[in-house]
Amino acid sequence: MTDRGWTLLVLAAGRGSRFGGPKQLEPLGGRGEFLSDYALQDAERAGAARAVFVISPEHESAFREHHATRQSSLVIAYAHQRLDDLPDGMRVPANRTKPWGTTHAVLAARNHVDGPFTIVNADDYYGPEAIAAAGRFISDRLTDPPTDRPEFAAIAFPLTETLSPNGPVSRAILQTDATDHLVTIEERHDVRDPSEDWVSMNCWVCPAETMKLFQPAFADFLAQHGDSPGAECALPETIGTLVDRGRARVRVIRAGRGWLGVTHRTDRAFVVERLRAIQSNH
Repeated sequence: MTDRGWTLLVLAAGRGSRFGGPKQLEPLGGRGEFLSDYALQDAERAGAARAVFVISPEHESAFREHHATRQSSLVIAYAHQRLDDLPDGMRVPANRTKPWGTTHAVLAARNHVDGPFTIVNADDYYGPEAIAAAGRFISDRLTDPPTDRPEFAAIAFPLTETLSPNGPVSRAILQTDATDHLVTIEERHDVRDPSEDWVSMNCWVCPAETMKLFQPAFADFLAQHGDSPGAECALPETIGTLVDRGRARVRVIRAGRGWLGVTHRTDRAFVVERLRAIQSNH
């Protein structure tokens, strides 16, 4: 993988319940772009060689048709997030209908990723600075890898730039030490008010060992919460637990600027307007 570039892993299997539909398939750019198209462009510039989209099976044809109309040197693959993709001996509870969360979504791509990768949400716009910072982190770690334990990176954004005027949001608040390594990550829900906190918007830079670290973490989650119809194994909690147990480190990189996202249907008009302004300046 070191001589072929890194992988952009796009989480695109969400249901968009608050948005009212699959927002990852929403044309928002001036030329019909999905938000994930901007991440593809930025990743290509930052040294990525391929992208893997984690999707619901019923959306594969829509993504394939869309990507066939776009120009990119990235090789694009698709992985399905399925409820029954579970460790041996485990079954889906009869009352379970929703996905198992973002940790499970990452694991859905385990057969498509064999090196470092960067995770993004398909329904977020991160900006070129964030993806470029991810590429630099991967390049630095390939030439000077840590020796004691695997190191992730969280591309952090100011909380004030990630709020929605149309309703509450959930955000992962990052607390760091003097060396900008993660100490704690706290998932907060119903966030409405601005603060000076820095947050993760699910833009994670991951080492090659990630899948081996996530598999037992997801199995532990299922052992504790597998019977719950709504529990989700979220990336902030999984990575935070790895840090707490001394199994990984996380460098917090405050490079996020200009984030855009569509949490609520009423966010759409603002995002379309901002994307139009961004495109006119490039």
